[in-house]
Amino acid sequence: MKRIIWCQAVCLLMLLGTGHTAVAESANALVYANLADAKLHTSPGSKASINRHSAIKTPDGQNILEVICTEFQPGSTAKDIQLHVPLDERIKAGHRYELNFTCQASNTGTLSLAPSTSSPDFETKIYKGWQTVKLIFTASAEGSNNLSIKLGKLGVPTTLHLGSIAYRQLVQSPQLQNQWSVFLHATTPSSLAKIPDQLDSPNGKVQRINAPLINQALDLGQLAGSVKERNTAILFNSFQSDQAGTMRLGVSADWWMELYVNGKKEFDTMDRGNGTNRYIPDDHVVNFPVKAGENVLAVKVLSGSAGWRFVCGEPSVGISTTPLNLQAGISKAIDQQTIAGATMIAVGKDQIISNESYGYADLQTKQPLQSDALFWIASMSKPITGFAFMMLVDEGKVSLDDPVSKYIPQMNHLWVVKEKDDATMSLTRQKTPITLRHLLSHTSGLPFLSPLQWHDLSGLSLENAVISFTMNPLQFEPGTKYSYSNQGIDTVGRVIEIVSGMSYEAFLQTRIFDPLGMKDTTFFPTKEQ
Repeated sequence: MKRIIWCQAVCLLMLLGTGHTAVAESANALVYANLADAKLHTSPGSKASINRHSAIKTPDGQNILEVICTEFQPGSTAKDIQLHVPLDERIKAGHRYELNFTCQASNTGTLSLAPSTSSPDFETKIYKGWQTVKLIFTASAEGSNNLSIKLGKLGVPTTLHLGSIAYRQLVQSPQLQNQWSVFLHATTPSSLAKIPDQLDSPNGKVQRINAPLINQALDLGQLAGSVKERNTAILFNSFQSDQAGTMRLGVSADWWMELYVNGKKEFDTMDRGNGTNRYIPDDHVVNFPVKAGENVLAVKVLSGSAGWRFVCGEPSVGISTTPLNLQAGISKAIDQQTIAGATMIAVGKDQIISNESYGYADLQTKQPLQSDALFWIASMSKPITGFAFMMLVDEGKVSLDDPVSKYIPQMNHLWVVKEKDDATMSLTRQKTPITLRHLLSHTSGLPFLSPLQWHDLSGLSLENAVISFTMNPLQFEPGTKYSYSNQGIDTVGRVIEIVSGMSYEAFLQTRIFDPLGMKDTTFFPTKEQ
C-alpha cells in the first residue's frame, strides 16, 4: 500500500505577527499606541533618525516605524537614545497591564522598556529575525502618556523595525479558595453555576469532599484510592471580583477536562486530552469573563489511563520574547545527532522571508542537505487525504455522515472492546455505525494500525488493508472517544478510490498535485529526486 508522500521542506513556519492578538486577562479592550507621533530623544554625542515611510512590513502585513541608530557617545547608557511613543490611556498606579509588539533589528542587542516614569526598566533581548515581545507589569506609581523605548544598548549601526504596540489594563488573577469542593465519580449536573452539597452518581448520591491544592495540584486518584480510565470528578471553587471583566488562569489535567465559569463552559480538552505530561499551570492559559461580586468556577476532570489529577495556578508572567526563527534549535538537534538535517522555510503574508537548509542529506557521505531536498512527510499526508475527501463532499458524491458500510460492506457489525485487562478481554457487538466523519476525526474506534501493518506499511493495497481492519475489534463504540488512528485515514483513502473510480495515488496526483504545480510532491520519487 504505497501511501508515503515525499515533499520539499520539513519545517514550514507561518509567521503570524501578534501585534493585534495579545492574550491576557483584561478588563479593557486592546489599545494601540500611536507610532505616527513617536519622537526620538538623543543625548549629546548620540545620533539616530526615524523613517516613517519604510516599505518593509511586519510578517502579518502591518506598517512599521524604522529607527536608525548611527552613533553613540562613549560610555553610553540605554537612555541615550529613547523613542517616546504616545499612549492613548495614562498608566495608573497599582494597576496591572499587558504590552506587546512585533519587532526586528539588524543586530542582536538589548531594548529597555519603561511603561511608566517611576516603574523600573524592563530589559529584553532583540534578535535579527522578527519576534514578539510581551510585557506584563504592575505600575508602581502614576505614569505619563508615553511609553519610553530605550535603544542605547542596541549598538551601532543598528536599524530597528517596530510594528504596532498594543496594551491594555488587566484584572488581577482570581484569588481562589485553597480548599476545593470535590465530587468523585459524579454525574455532571444540569447546572454548574452554584456549589452543591451533593451530586448524583450511577451508584447514588455523592457527598462533597473538601480538599486543598498541594503544590498547585489536586491528586484525585489519591482521594479516590484507585484510578480507572475516564473516571469523572466535578470540582468547584469560588472567588470575588471587584469589577466585571476578563481574568486569566493556568490549568492542566490528567487527562481530559472542561472548565465552567458561572455555569458557562469556557474551555475544554475533551477532544485532545491535556497534550503534555508537564502538568503545570502554563499547560493551558485560559481567559474567561467574570462578573462583579462572587463567581463560581467548576471543572470536570476525566482520568487518564494511569493518572487522575487537576493543576491550577497563575501562569508565568513578566517580560518574554519569542524569536521567530529556529536556527539555534535546529543546529543543536543536528549537533546532538537527534536529526541529520532539516529545511526551514518562513513564509510571510506575501513573500518567502527565509528558505534555508541545515545538516546533511546523507550522514555517511556528508552530502549537504539542499533547500529543495525531498522528505517523507509521514502523517502530514493525513490533512491532504482529508482535503481530497472534502473535494468529493463539495461535489455531492459523498457525505460526511454516510456510514462507511455504504462503501465497504465489511465495515459493519464489528466487535467492540467492552472491558479488558492484561489477561482477558470481553467484547460486544457494535451499536453505532462508523461514519466517514468518525474516520476523519479519529473517533471511529479503529486501532492505530492493523497487526499486518506493524512491520510494513506498504505491504498491502488499500483494498486489502481495509479488509484486514475488520479482523480486530474496535477499541470503543464509534463517536464516544478520540484515539489517533492510521486505520481511519487509510479507510478514507479507500473510500476516495471507490467513489472516484481512481487509485488514491492517482486521485491526489491529478486533482491536487498537478493543478497546483506541486512537481516535487509525489508517492514515487524518481532517481534524480
